[in-house]
Amino acid sequence: MKKGLTSGLVLLVLGLIAGLLLGVVNAVTAPIIAQNELREKLTALEVFYPDIKTAYDVTEVVVGENGIESIFVLKAKGTDTIVAAVYGVAQMGYKSEVSMLIAVRANGSVEGYAFIGTGGTEGLGLVLNDIDFGMTDAPVGDETSFDAVAGASVTSGGVLACFEAVAARIAAEGLGV
Repeated sequence: MKKGLTSGLVLLVLGLIAGLLLGVVNAVTAPIIAQNELREKLTALEVFYPDIKTAYDVTEVVVGENGIESIFVLKAKGTDTIVAAVYGVAQMGYKSEVSMLIAVRANGSVEGYAFIGTGGTEGLGLVLNDIDFGMTDAPVGDETSFDAVAGASVTSGGVLACFEAVAARIAAEGLGV
């Protein structure tokens, strides 16, 4: 019985030491990991804003509702002036979600958009970034300039739903919230 109690105490002490060491390692590495993740996201946003790392202060707002996954709010460096916001949005396409980044200027017009994932017919090698849906420079919420593309390989309905989700979010919450 004494041997079992001793073994249990040794295991408890080893567990406490291991837990403490893991906590210290996490405390040291968590900020570095977060910084690296932000750097990767900023690199993706350079498609719209090549000088994003030097000219803007970027804040990420995680939303997770109505298809809006996150919003990257861009403010002029050192100010509180919102210049633009980039929305990470996903909506159902033909068989899966269409995932996009939609950049919106402070005046409410679309700066540009890029596709992260497609919701079209599987196995057809979809390249949605080569298709112009006519939304660049269009006011958000005015889908009259949206140019649907027919065909099995393109999920125009999902793309349109992404623009509609961003428009609804901006109408309800404003550009940067």
